[in-house]
Amino acid sequence: MDSIEDRVRAQAATELERLGSDRGLIALTDADLSAETIRSRLAGALAGVGTVYEGWASEDETFATAAESAHELAATAAAGDDVEPATDHPLVSTLGDVEGRPARVGAGLIGVPLVVDGWALQGVSFFVNEADETAADDCREIRAGLDDLLAAGEDAVSESEGEAAADAALDLIAVAYEDYVETLADMGLDPKTVC
Repeated sequence: MDSIEDRVRAQAATELERLGSDRGLIALTDADLSAETIRSRLAGALAGVGTVYEGWASEDETFATAAESAHELAATAAAGDDVEPATDHPLVSTLGDVEGRPARVGAGLIGVPLVVDGWALQGVSFFVNEADETAADDCREIRAGLDDLLAAGEDAVSESEGEAAADAALDLIAVAYEDYVETLADMGLDPKTVC
């Protein structure tokens, strides 16, 4: 039986590839490819997601642990700077509207890590090119933490709930992708990955 992650990756392969491309980082930062902006945007998204998890934590211990992890990853991204949760980012605001435990697990612990991992991967590449190994290592640490969230998501739903979780993850990825396309279009850029 394929994992939820495998199913989602297969069905959203194109969207995830483009979100995780260098243009994904351009969209995330509104074309401000500075170390400070990359770090702050990653941190803001992670903190925003952590805030949503906190809202669900009273009903589910899985999200209490996930909230703590997300805020730790946000702090890693911010490298000691204050973090303002990006509650208005479509990824975060849409996540906050998800109802039902399987859907929340799918959107929050499968969809979110898959999208943010693409940004963090591009962060690694960016900082390696900038010869900033500390920042590159921070992005690697974020990716490892996102893998942990994915694993928690897989363990948090039963086999019968897997389809609902996968559907919610795909819906969240679609929202992130739509925002990516619209952001690049406003910049006059093609959302298709340039190889």
